[in-house]
Amino acid sequence: MTHANTSLRGGRGNLATLAAAAVLSLCGTLHAADAPDKPQHDADGPTQTVKLDVTKPPEVKLTDAASEDASGEKDPLAIPLSPLVVRLLDDPLLSDAQRRDMAIFHGQWDRLGDLSQLTPDERARIALARGDLRSDVWQTPADLDPLVLAQALLLRGDAGAALAALKDQTTCHATLLRARALEMQGDFPAAIAQLEPLRDLLQRKQITDPAELTAAAQGVVMLARLEGRPKEDYFLAMDLLGRVRENLAPTYWPASLAEAQILARRDNRPQAIEALQQALSLQPASAALWFEAGQLFVSGFNFDAGQKAIDKLYQLAPDGPLPMLLEGMSLIKQRRYADARRVLEQAAAQYPQNRELLANLAAAEKLELDDAAYAQTVERFDALAANQPLLDFVVGKALSDARQYDASGELLQKAIALQPNWAEAHVEYGLMLMQKGDDGAAQRALKRATQLDPFNVEAANQLKLVTELLTWNRIETPHFVIAYKPGVDEVLARDMPDKLETIYREVTGAFEYEPTRKTRIDLMPTKAWFAVRITGQKDIWTIAAATGDVLSMTPPREGVGQAGAYFWPAVVQHEFTHTVTLGQTHNRIPHWLTEACAVSQEPTARSYDSCQLLAWALREDKLFALDKINWGFIRPQAPYERSLAYQQSEWMLEYITERYGHEKVVAILEAFGRGADQPRVFSEVLGVNEADFLEQFKPWAAGEVKRWGLEPSALPVEILERLAKAPEAISHAELTQWMQQYRNEPALLRLAAERAMRLGDLGAAKQSVLRYATARPVDPWPQRMLVQLASLEGDLTQATPALQELDRQEMDTGVWSLELAKLHRAAGRLDQADAAIRRALWREPYNASYRELAATLAVQRRDLPAARRQIEALTLLEPQVAQHWLRLAAIASMLGDADAADAAARKAKELDPSQNVERFLKPATNSQ
Repeated sequence: MTHANTSLRGGRGNLATLAAAAVLSLCGTLHAADAPDKPQHDADGPTQTVKLDVTKPPEVKLTDAASEDASGEKDPLAIPLSPLVVRLLDDPLLSDAQRRDMAIFHGQWDRLGDLSQLTPDERARIALARGDLRSDVWQTPADLDPLVLAQALLLRGDAGAALAALKDQTTCHATLLRARALEMQGDFPAAIAQLEPLRDLLQRKQITDPAELTAAAQGVVMLARLEGRPKEDYFLAMDLLGRVRENLAPTYWPASLAEAQILARRDNRPQAIEALQQALSLQPASAALWFEAGQLFVSGFNFDAGQKAIDKLYQLAPDGPLPMLLEGMSLIKQRRYADARRVLEQAAAQYPQNRELLANLAAAEKLELDDAAYAQTVERFDALAANQPLLDFVVGKALSDARQYDASGELLQKAIALQPNWAEAHVEYGLMLMQKGDDGAAQRALKRATQLDPFNVEAANQLKLVTELLTWNRIETPHFVIAYKPGVDEVLARDMPDKLETIYREVTGAFEYEPTRKTRIDLMPTKAWFAVRITGQKDIWTIAAATGDVLSMTPPREGVGQAGAYFWPAVVQHEFTHTVTLGQTHNRIPHWLTEACAVSQEPTARSYDSCQLLAWALREDKLFALDKINWGFIRPQAPYERSLAYQQSEWMLEYITERYGHEKVVAILEAFGRGADQPRVFSEVLGVNEADFLEQFKPWAAGEVKRWGLEPSALPVEILERLAKAPEAISHAELTQWMQQYRNEPALLRLAAERAMRLGDLGAAKQSVLRYATARPVDPWPQRMLVQLASLEGDLTQATPALQELDRQEMDTGVWSLELAKLHRAAGRLDQADAAIRRALWREPYNASYRELAATLAVQRRDLPAARRQIEALTLLEPQVAQHWLRLAAIASMLGDADAADAAARKAKELDPSQNVERFLKPATNSQ
């Protein structure tokens, strides 16, 4: 490759400008860092489990620690230095001065030898690149490049001193820094006046210096943000930055950093990360780059990658403001408000003028419920810049993340009033309203947001969604509002009211708390629609989620883009429990506890997979410590950890209820609602610390595992290995001998039952299966075998208990409920048959054959309104079947609804002219 970066060779003065441009973003756009990812405190749906063989541990992928983290994901920050940089630094044509400047610019300071021999200007450039404001080089400002000094002053928060340092500077870079200083002070008109000449300059003159062109591009973006300008300015800026990177100076990494910042603010996280990775390969020691990368990962809940950025920043400048700021932001995102406050208080004491630090400290204080401290921090901030909306925005966003929607709305509206053209404030306000469920206000806010920022993916998606939501139908019950798109989902929506009110009574009764508002349930037509509803993107791994008073779910429907069958009452009961416990505790409940409460309320049995996972974790000492379990939800480090976090959480709650009483669960929730932290809650309510709690829990858990038939096997290792690898090679004599020697060993009983099933002796097979079922009652396999045996004998009534157990355990099919309904109907137990077919429809509400049976049973029970509901559902599921309309006409006629009977009859006749519908038609009326 030829030396395309000849502009880098222009002597020390030009390279100093380049190095200064390398940290442009350290000091003026920190407030705009968070891409608007909503926290998914409850993006879970029904309890998720992994398939496990009880005799084996979960498979954990071994990874290269240098390139992947423990969860098996590629480490996005393991980026080698670009070979191009190495070649350039080794270029024999460079003078010593040029090589020194290039080493400083690319962060290769170990090539400089004795750093104490550097000039003050060189030392200042390195200190600024590191984010180090404690260096003694800043004590002699007269010896420094004014641009470098101004950036350090802005990072410190001293906007007035930065303006003074820039007094005689006329470059694009200086203009941009002056505008940032004025924005810090809340003087937006003056900032606009500073930047307007940059736009004019770009129209009059072609700029070829990469540093100046990068600064001009960033100035155009800032001006567009301040003025609320159209998208063409952003296109212009990206075009200019692309020209720098692709034509003028491929190694000029500040252009990639500027691109990343624009992309991040536009909610284009993947391309922003790609641009940052490109920049880091060219300058791996820039605090600006590490801070920007850390913000992206923290806002996206990748706290592992975020922590790597925090660690790197501390390594670069242990006493700098950036590592403490990023750590505080990460802790707030993790809801560790006390820890965040401790870090941010220390940082704000050292850098009392840094507005970003003060804004995040205010957020931590607000979320810690320390109103007095919050008021003092607000006063400190206002003394620096009374018209700056940064604090209101940061605190408002943090409150939105914490589901404190009303308080969040007040602050975000205040931020918008202070800076009406700030797109991010409008975006966050609209997203908050979406989570709150205020569709009309959300649409208005998002319209304005997308006018100001047409590139924000989440805002655009949410605007499209809310516009659609406003056209949907709604069914209202005493405590719920069901929203659904007109069409086939009306089938499910009309099934829900009675069951929802039952769920309401059960959950609110259990936790002794009732929400203050009705809960809305949005039936999203597809998984993609659901994902947009929750995250603004089109992909998400779960099927239901709660965002406070709004529950969203994909329907249990088969087909492309659908979730398939599942037990929707369990999912809704899980999600509504979140609504209750989050409201009860003002969203101060630990993640593990809200999930424990939600799983505990699911009206289903613990699955066999979950039992196996818990038994394995107890046996292998893999249970989470209480202070670590939340990470299993947020950032699992092994494939099984997310499932384990759910299951262990509910298991511990079950233990608390059994040992201490259910009233202690309510007391725990009330304590968290008052603002107590977890150690205090356990000490005051349960009288035990967290570590002792887990040690006392384990013996109880071992008893549960034994009751499940999953206790550690007494079999020798060699037998276990043969059972696992080649059970068919075990002779009958060996199996008989082992069963005599190791009585009631479940693994042997299972093998014996499997062999008995294959031999065809139904009596012996049934005896073997029952023996295994007794030894391991949580395994559904013997229940399926009992159903199979009863079917072979021609008498399914014998399998009624097995069908009932399968109906209780297996939630993704309605077939067991269907068989029970048929058995009960054949025996004349019509009420029990009706209950069973309704359970089948709770799994598969779009199954027309189930609806047929439900309608027939309703007629047999003389419940004509129920029959009508089922037949109306059939007309939605199969609108072209004339027979459904004819039946609807008959039922409506029997109920005395002549108009409905007439309409249905005419529809039947339209579909099939041979239908005899005259008896259901209304008499013709003669008109005079």
